[in-house]
Amino acid sequence: MQLVLGMTDYWLGATATIRSGSPEDYVCGVIWTLDIKDLEALDIQEIFYHPIDVDVKSEQGEIIKCRTYEMDKTLLTDTKPSPHYKKVVIAGARQNKLPEEYIQFLESFPDNGITRTPPLYQKVIDTVKKVRGQVKNERGPNDELHVLDMLES
Repeated sequence: MQLVLGMTDYWLGATATIRSGSPEDYVCGVIWTLDIKDLEALDIQEIFYHPIDVDVKSEQGEIIKCRTYEMDKTLLTDTKPSPHYKKVVIAGARQNKLPEEYIQFLESFPDNGITRTPPLYQKVIDTVKKVRGQVKNERGPNDELHVLDMLES
């Protein structure tokens, strides 16, 4: 899989998705466990994406069947992401301790320079505030950085 960009007005620029690529391509991310009752709400939230199942290789080498979201091919563009979107993606990568070389890869994407706040940015901030301290990934509560701290700095 490889990381590519597509366009949505909600972020005033391109947003990330995945596509099949060459064998050496890869995308780093985090595996979350959700209650099945939350899938419908997640599907609704990801309105420009459709759910797909992928085989993910964990840090321990285990292959895990995961659900992810892929953007509709008609929305793919060579547009740049907004600075706000890029900041959210990089903050999430840092919070979840993705490899530094992958974070540098994310940082290498040029942004489009649009400085006005995208419609979804405040929603992200509000959601992070709401769930802060309630949701822990497999790294545990003592290892986490708070994405809100990174976004507000």
